[in-house]
Amino acid sequence: AVARMGSDEITTGLAYKWNGQTAEMLTSERLDRNNADGSLARWCYFQKKPGKDDACILIVPYPSNLNYPEPIRVWDDKANNSRGDLMWNFSPTKRQSFTLHPDQELRLSYRIYVLDESINASTAEALAKEVI
Repeated sequence: AVARMGSDEITTGLAYKWNGQTAEMLTSERLDRNNADGSLARWCYFQKKPGKDDACILIVPYPSNLNYPEPIRVWDDKANNSRGDLMWNFSPTKRQSFTLHPDQELRLSYRIYVLDESINASTAEALAKEVI
């Protein structure tokens, strides 16, 4: 099932509950948080480690986005004094600069799945194919 909630709810709710001990992330290239920073990805998810109250957020960038597949910025498990804080985002300008001029438009599109279950790479790949 897909949950509907505002971005503030996602950010504040997960920031306190999901960390290196309680959550995991995986990219389309099968990289985890300790080796994904700067890599290119067609999708990425983070989810609560399997157990009670499973949940997952899968983000799939559109192929029309700048620098697709997009570079990812990730905090490894040593970030923030090894607290285990989990942070990642797609960062299309991580590997190369981009100048947006006043008369230009830059449109970046993502499909975001918020699921009440844990998934695996095969499920993420299948959902990404709806976009790719």
